[in-house]
Amino acid sequence: MATNVSNDYKLENRVIKSVKLTSENGRNSRVVFELDGEPFKSFDFKTGEEIQTNTLSLDIANVSLQLVDKVEEFSVADSYLLGANLPPALIAFVLKGAKVDINRIFKKKGEKRENSNDTYTANIFKSVFVKVDTNISARANAEIDKILNRIADEASKPTKVETTKTTTTFGLIW
Repeated sequence: MATNVSNDYKLENRVIKSVKLTSENGRNSRVVFELDGEPFKSFDFKTGEEIQTNTLSLDIANVSLQLVDKVEEFSVADSYLLGANLPPALIAFVLKGAKVDINRIFKKKGEKRENSNDTYTANIFKSVFVKVDTNISARANAEIDKILNRIADEASKPTKVETTKTTTTFGLIW
């Protein structure tokens, strides 16, 4: 039985040590962040028990939505991607070594999710990035430039539009 923890807390001035991507059903699904410093409380997804950990994970879409306004490289990429998820490699290169402040907000099983009719299926701590100070190495910066250039190139390629002819009942072709 899960411990009924109901207090929110903050992780301040933590450095992201690593960024990994997990996949479910062959698609990228969650970004896992390992943070420096003391372990913090979370829930084991399998057992529902409260645990101490140095990692947290967010859905890749959630990472994109939360950080596009907080990180310049993500904002540039988003301008080309038109709201699609950020590429996982870009997330990793930009955020590894970043100093972050994160609010951990307790959400109880059965509580209604924001902007949805769905409910939380387990007790969780929702992670909300409050501040991000990147610390990008020269090598990572070169890779970030390659990724952003590739995104810009893809966005500037003309899109082939399929046309079809239709006729009206009067025989006119459109």
